Amino acid sequence: MWDMCHKNIISQHPLSTQRTTPAQAIPGFPFTLPFYSQLFLNGSYFIFKIPFIKPFGNFGANICKKGIILCIVCHGFLSRPSFCFQKNNEIPPNLLSTKTIIFKIEQPLSILKACISRFKYLRVLDLSKSSFEVLPNSIGSLKHLRYLDLTENCRIKQLPDSICKLHSLQTLVLGGCSNLERLPKGIRDIISLRFLVVTIKHTYLSKKAIGCLDSLRFLSISYCENLKCLFEGTKGCLTNLRTLFVVECPSLTTLSLSIKHLTALETLAIINCKELSLMEMEGEDNQDLKLSLQKLIIGGLPRLEVLPQWLQGSANTLQLLWIQECENLKALPEWLPRLKSLHRLAIGKCPKLSSLPEGMEALIALSQLQIEGCLDLSRKCKAEDLHKIAHVPLIDLDEDS
Repeated sequence: MWDMCHKNIISQHPLSTQRTTPAQAIPGFPFTLPFYSQLFLNGSYFIFKIPFIKPFGNFGANICKKGIILCIVCHGFLSRPSFCFQKNNEIPPNLLSTKTIIFKIEQPLSILKACISRFKYLRVLDLSKSSFEVLPNSIGSLKHLRYLDLTENCRIKQLPDSICKLHSLQTLVLGGCSNLERLPKGIRDIISLRFLVVTIKHTYLSKKAIGCLDSLRFLSISYCENLKCLFEGTKGCLTNLRTLFVVECPSLTTLSLSIKHLTALETLAIINCKELSLMEMEGEDNQDLKLSLQKLIIGGLPRLEVLPQWLQGSANTLQLLWIQECENLKALPEWLPRLKSLHRLAIGKCPKLSSLPEGMEALIALSQLQIEGCLDLSRKCKAEDLHKIAHVPLIDLDEDS
């Protein structure tokens, strides 16, 4: 289950569409820097577009589909990256149009500042697994920046307010930033933001911040140990959100969002939130909900006893229902057969489930049923409930049942 969720995140990542194929290694050792598409300089990559590359260099090369060289790794050449950052050194013209910088090993803050000041056309800045305590205010000057990654920076506590000036930024990755206290108040000004991954120490997410990100398509909230609720009310907000992941938030007691307003939501994954029961909306009128959920993945929710009623709002769209490690889930709802578009039903390690609801024959689109770690349920599916699932082409049940 967790592998599938990981692949789901990766598949929706803005950079995941780039595919490279190895190019032929060629002899020689060049010293003409402007021909390099990407240099490996003591762990830092510099990428810029060039129309061609001459057959030289003892390099491993990757060429993307569009014919732009993505990766040429230079071994033992220019072992110090400072050549680009010393005042007396002139940067080759083609390097000035660098689009991507990836820090692969630890670099001092001075190098980061120099990158920001000298490479004004940056679109991708990957600082994952770095240990910067602060980012320079000058980062707000990168008006072309589209992708910023600070994954697993465990020292940074806050982001500079100037980051809110990055109006072209589409992807902000803050997952694993375990000491990040809160998001900038002006994050709503990042008007192009579509992909946000966040880990914070705060107890809630401000509706005035994330809730106002009208362009947001993907939101992942993970490993937030203190988070108790997301944000109060989302009416008129996040109307373009397609994917929501809530993972490893052990203090979370309520989503505090009205699912009915997330009408564009297609994928919802809630994993390992041990205080969450999903019952906060059960008192509302859910009969006329029109939702667009296609995939619902829930796992590691020991307080979950029944599936939420609002799921019926996706009766015509839900294709995947995956339930894992919900040890107190007592029964599947009688309305489950109304999920007319359901293609795959997977249930694992829910020991209190003992039978399928009546009317499962109505799920004519169901092509795969998986039951694992539910001995009573598997046993019944092989006997008295067999007629309910006889139409399903692929059935995988517990072998020991």
